[in-house]
Amino acid sequence: PYWTNQRLLSAYFHYFMVWNLIRLCRLFPKLDFGTIPQKANFIDLGSGPLTIPLALFLSKKELRQKDITFICTDIAPQPLHIGKNLFEKLRQKLAPECTWKIQTFRAPNHKILRQIHSPVSLLTMGNVLNESDERKKISSFEQIRQIYADKLVSEGKDKEAEAYLQEVAPVVAAKDPSATSVLDKIKAEADSVVGDASDAVKAAGDSVASAANAVGDAVSDKVDAAKDAASQAADDAKAKAAKAADDAKTKAADAAQQAADKVKNALGK
Repeated sequence: PYWTNQRLLSAYFHYFMVWNLIRLCRLFPKLDFGTIPQKANFIDLGSGPLTIPLALFLSKKELRQKDITFICTDIAPQPLHIGKNLFEKLRQKLAPECTWKIQTFRAPNHKILRQIHSPVSLLTMGNVLNESDERKKISSFEQIRQIYADKLVSEGKDKEAEAYLQEVAPVVAAKDPSATSVLDKIKAEADSVVGDASDAVKAAGDSVASAANAVGDAVSDKVDAAKDAASQAADDAKAKAAKAADDAKTKAADAAQQAADKVKNALGK
């Protein structure tokens, strides 16, 4: 492989990489990458000397404001190392405030894809599929497709995930009929996810309705109890007021009689 040959590696950096950067820097600004979250993961398979991350850094300046982690993979470690050093020098010179993180892994594509468990906002492959045999292409495509479907599900887009799997299934099956069983399994999992989500929503709705009814009953009971308590309190207040009035009358009569007695005694009558 040319990555292990110093003369060929030097030739690649001085010629092919330069032209690849020129082409990609003209292409990327014309592509709509959709909505990239502030914190995102990008995967570049077969990254080599990080040609795609470098091109994104140079041509998509608006992405420099985002907290992006690049997962760059290749089976040859030397170009990854050189590319990472080149990226760091460019960042320090052009945008030292950029917080992009570069993680490099020496591993074949299928192993890296199996280890992806976080949402991925962008997955790229530059000169990868054209250098792979047909079977490896299909295998990589199946894994990539499942990652994207999982991303949709993680965002709550269950129906979109199911539609996506149904759309690409005929393409994979046409290329590799033996992959049909894998497709069916993935689709069944997607259906299960959608079904579980639907059941969960219905159960949640039923629970909310039951809770609402229970709250309504409780409120009704409390209102009735409050009415009874208010009525009882009013009756008690009336009784206390009547008793207080009677006591006041009695005391007033007693006081008047005592006063009359005192007047009589004072007059000697």
